Amino acid sequence: MKLHRLRLRNFRGVQDRECLFADRGVTVVSGRNEAGKSSMVEALDLLLDVPSSSKSRRAQAVQPAGRDVGTEVEAEISCGPWRFTYAKTFNKGQSTSLIVHEPHPEQHTGKAAHDRATEILGESVDLALLHASRVVQDGDGAAVAMSDSASVTRALDRAVADQGDDPADGEDGALLAAVEAEFAKYYTAGRAQPTGELLEAQRREKAARTLLAELDAALASVDEDVEALERLSGERKRVESAQEQLGADLEAAEDARRAAYGVRDRTEKAESAAEAARLRHEKLLGEQQTRRRASAKIEEIAAAKAAAMAERTAADAAAAHADAGGEELEAARVAAEAALADAREAVATAEAQEQRAAVARKLAAATDRVSRAEAAHRALADAERALTDNTVDAAVLARARALRDELVSLTAQVDAAATTLRVVRLGGQPVLVDGADAPEASIPVVGETVVEVPGVARIELRAPSAAVDLDARRDDRAAQLDGLCVAHGADDGDALIGLGEARLALEPRVAAARADLDRILGGATLDDLRATVADLREQVGDAQPVEDPPDLAALRAAERESAAAHLAAERAVAAHEGRRARLTAAAEHAAAAVDRHERELDELVAAQTAFRAVLSDAALDADVAAGAERAESTAAAARQLRAELAAADLAEVENRVEVLDSRIAALAAEHTEIGQRLAQARARIDLCREDARTDRREEAAAAHAAARAELDRVTARARAAQTLRAVLNDHRSAAHARFSEPFRRHLEDLARPLFGDDVRFDVDDQLGITARTLDDATVSFDELSVGAREQIGIIARLACAMLVDEADGVPVIIDDALGHSDSERVAQMAQVLTRAGEHAQVIVLTCAPERYREVATARTVAL
Repeated sequence: MKLHRLRLRNFRGVQDRECLFADRGVTVVSGRNEAGKSSMVEALDLLLDVPSSSKSRRAQAVQPAGRDVGTEVEAEISCGPWRFTYAKTFNKGQSTSLIVHEPHPEQHTGKAAHDRATEILGESVDLALLHASRVVQDGDGAAVAMSDSASVTRALDRAVADQGDDPADGEDGALLAAVEAEFAKYYTAGRAQPTGELLEAQRREKAARTLLAELDAALASVDEDVEALERLSGERKRVESAQEQLGADLEAAEDARRAAYGVRDRTEKAESAAEAARLRHEKLLGEQQTRRRASAKIEEIAAAKAAAMAERTAADAAAAHADAGGEELEAARVAAEAALADAREAVATAEAQEQRAAVARKLAAATDRVSRAEAAHRALADAERALTDNTVDAAVLARARALRDELVSLTAQVDAAATTLRVVRLGGQPVLVDGADAPEASIPVVGETVVEVPGVARIELRAPSAAVDLDARRDDRAAQLDGLCVAHGADDGDALIGLGEARLALEPRVAAARADLDRILGGATLDDLRATVADLREQVGDAQPVEDPPDLAALRAAERESAAAHLAAERAVAAHEGRRARLTAAAEHAAAAVDRHERELDELVAAQTAFRAVLSDAALDADVAAGAERAESTAAAARQLRAELAAADLAEVENRVEVLDSRIAALAAEHTEIGQRLAQARARIDLCREDARTDRREEAAAAHAAARAELDRVTARARAAQTLRAVLNDHRSAAHARFSEPFRRHLEDLARPLFGDDVRFDVDDQLGITARTLDDATVSFDELSVGAREQIGIIARLACAMLVDEADGVPVIIDDALGHSDSERVAQMAQVLTRAGEHAQVIVLTCAPERYREVATARTVAL
């Protein structure tokens, strides 16, 4: 079997992918993790094993999550003489198609396509070898089970036959071939399913048995039809008799229904007449009550009109009286308004004078604050200037003090460690110390000192090394102190320290001056204060202060009194105007009421006069009494007829008629059905007479007996061939247990690039690898490392692929293997794959294609 092409659409996370594989050699399919490499193996199994109509978990699991789409798998395969394209769609839009290209074109769809593909694969592909020739990630590489493969068995037969030591060789080989040929007449090579003569005999026996059963069933139905004919004739007579009885009952029921309908019609007419009389009586009563209410309304409106006229007269008199005092109230309001205006003017004048005086006071305070702020600013500037000029800060001061103290200490140490030289002149000869006249005082010797009496003697003195080191340190510290003095403008160390101490005194002064300035400014700036002074001066202007300001509180009290008097006057005027408006409104309301009552009274009197012209009150009273009598008489007649209708029980009569109609209709339908069944039974009986069914049944029985006998004979031959084949295969398996050498040779030959020339394997009679021997050390397979087991598992499958005949071969599929192998072993496995690719189709699925770069002639497909 060769896998030429595989395509997946909507398969798990794969949207659409197609891969082409080399017919021979190694094809490396590379892709990142979760790119769908392992899905290709799963898709191939799903295509070959599962019908597209399957609702199993295996089929549903490959549908993309959250997408309602069909999962499509298509493969192009060749096996034996066949080459075909096989495709299935699972889940949504299920379908199956098979297109055979060779040896002759065929096209199938649906279940027929699945069955035909299964038949071709069963006849041409060693399915046990197909499933065993796979290495999956983290799988057990040794579980090959190659002894179940017919292709491997045939290959071992050939290999052992080449050595002349196998039961398939010579006459035994001819016998085995003959038995296999005989077995092939009856069973398929793959699954041992019936085929050939056995399958044909089974089909003939089944067809004869089916025909005999059909004829037996047909003859049995004829006997049933004869019995049914007699039974149905009796049932039809019974139905006809029941129809006659029910017809008479129905006629009587319909007479009773017609009589009840007559009572119902008379009742409805009587009820209509009673209702009409009742309505006319109610109408007359309503008109009578309306006339009485109209008379009462006329009297009521006449009384309301008289009351409204009296109210209007009283309101007019009160309004005339109120107009007399309005002028006096208005004059008092005008006088109070003038007095309030004078008081407010006096208050405004006094407030303006008071405001100018307040601004003058603010100006004096602001001017004083500016003066104090300017003085504080000058003091702060002087202190900051002095602080800026003095650069000896606390760090420099601390350094100067430390150097001074260290100089004092070092000087004392030098004096203590140095040799003291004292020169006492005894004559007039000059004495020189380091080229100068020797002093009278003692001289410390801290270095190389030369005492010379010119022309007489030269004395060289060398101080101790400790004194030299101390003197050098003293000179260094003196130089550092001099450097600080130069940097900060001091004459000597004491002056430098004095500057530092002065700076320490200046810093509190600066802080105090800044705090004083901040206190005076109060969050403002000096410019802000100056701007405030300028603004206040502009507000004061040229105005002179008033020497004797008025009493503002007294003026405001007088203003309040004037305002109260004015408010009282306005309220008096408003109250008068309100009272006058209310009196006017009352008069107008009373006049409108008089007019409205007059109109209503005129309308009611006119309407009453018109009604009486048509029908007087006495005539209306007579009609009301007559209407009451007629309403009572018609109602009594209607009640009598309703009692008669209730006694007739119309609903029961109608129900009985409906029941009888239903029963008659059911009998008619039953009569029709019985007639149809009688006709069908007679037709079947006549048909049985015409086609000689009894004779055909006897012929079918004879044919079935012959087919059964033939099947028994063929089955006996098939079982004999099967038994003989099993015996020979058992014998051959025993031989293979002794002669598993061909498989072991291929295995060790392929393993030498990895494990060395002295590698040996122990293989059991099931062709399973049980141990490896290397450097005379034998280790059981289960005790080997994971990487070694995986490598041996791959080699075992490749050895089988090389051992079997090319026509029997299947693709070796390696899925993400060699993950436990080091780089050296990976390179050695490349040699093994290169050699195996010369004889078989190898497909490698990997996320690390660099492992297989050394495989010669390998074809790489990137996902």
